[in-house]
Amino acid sequence: MYLDTATPPSDVCINESCQLWPSGVNSLVDATETEEPRIYKDIQDKEKLLIDEIHRWKPGRLARYAYKDRKKLITLLFTKGIMPLLDHFIALGELLLMTNKYPSESMVDDMGRYRLLVENVRRWNLDQRSLEDVQNKRLVFGRTESGLKPFFLKYTNAFVQFQKEIGLVSSRDLASKESLFPYTDLEAAVTPELDFARMTDGKEMLERFWILSLQSRYWLQEHYRTKSQYDYMPDVLDFSVLFGWFMQTWGKDELCLIPT
Repeated sequence: MYLDTATPPSDVCINESCQLWPSGVNSLVDATETEEPRIYKDIQDKEKLLIDEIHRWKPGRLARYAYKDRKKLITLLFTKGIMPLLDHFIALGELLLMTNKYPSESMVDDMGRYRLLVENVRRWNLDQRSLEDVQNKRLVFGRTESGLKPFFLKYTNAFVQFQKEIGLVSSRDLASKESLFPYTDLEAAVTPELDFARMTDGKEMLERFWILSLQSRYWLQEHYRTKSQYDYMPDVLDFSVLFGWFMQTWGKDELCLIPT
């Protein structure tokens, strides 16, 4: 079942033989590269422009700026329990992957151009994820005489509402903190406070931040693209090494880049 978001909204079915087939729709868009090459070419052209811009930058600058921005968002998640810029966080991850794959080799170092680059990466990544939604038929476009008409899987609204209730929202629909956390008092009652001065074991930290792990899992596994970027099984040794590095940097105002 899909939802026609016209006013009032109504249930539709994308099976042509079903009586709920949307009226006025002649056919559905087939989001394959063979049928819709323009969509794929547009995404590829945007990626080429991003790579060209990355090459123009001074080595190391983009990574440092991106890490600092990501640190601010992670700090918000740890201190406020909310990640208000999901799409921006994912874009920063994309940018870091691209700077590793396509190294900078010139002298540009301009904060205005950096902000513009991050926004362009965000839009390019959104195109990638939107295309995945169409490929997986979470989102379907019907051809009508007046143009394309979108239909969403019926459970989409419930899924978005669930994301909001665990503190995962995009910048365009940021609501009050109270509306995002209906069970905040209960959570506070069962979540231990941390005293970093006396803490000697990672167990207490894991107990404190387990909900953040659930948030991140739901959010990063929403699309295959981000799932494939972030879903990996660390070696047991990784935990102790990363935790040791983390405790060295805890409380420092400046970003610490630890050499490999």
